[in-house]
Amino acid sequence: MGTILRLKIANGHRPQIGSYSEAHPGISPFAAVRLWVVERYGGWIERELATDQFEILLAPCGEQFDIRFTFEDHATRFLAEVGGQIVREAV
Repeated sequence: MGTILRLKIANGHRPQIGSYSEAHPGISPFAAVRLWVVERYGGWIERELATDQFEILLAPCGEQFDIRFTFEDHATRFLAEVGGQIVREAV
């Protein structure tokens, strides 16, 4: 159940992600991307939607990620304010 949104990581964000690698020596580039995504988008969801009812799934390539929202209204607001593409809706 829930709605899944897919987002692509724009090349313009790569310097920010690079900063995560520098700030956390020893983590892999994939781990840096994951940390950035969780802090940036997970943080937004927790602040703006006041919920922890979501899951972030990073694609193995590190170029895109999905957010699985438990509640459709959270996905709808995120989509309107941040963007993304609906991958699957609740049935």
